[in-house]
Amino acid sequence: MSHPPSKASFFVHVLRGAPFCPFFQIGLGLAALTTGLDFTVYNLLTRRPPGWGRVAANVVSCTVAMSFSFTVNGRWVFHPAGSAGVVGQAMKFVLVT
Repeated sequence: MSHPPSKASFFVHVLRGAPFCPFFQIGLGLAALTTGLDFTVYNLLTRRPPGWGRVAANVVSCTVAMSFSFTVNGRWVFHPAGSAGVVGQAMKFVLVT
């Protein structure tokens, strides 16, 4: 007796045939890298030493991860156009992130 496919395998099957699949995979890869960077920096800061407080470590790790995400997404994913400049792009990024 055959089992029905799981939701995850169905999702992967649908994405393999999608025309945007490479872009989706790049986006997922960058999201995973950003999350991993945030997690790593936070854990390094909260260990003893340096033993930072949770809030301070979270602010620093989030800032590092968001800076990484802004830089990498700007270069690899969005290819910014127009004359907004880096400050304008950063403000938009922070607003939607």
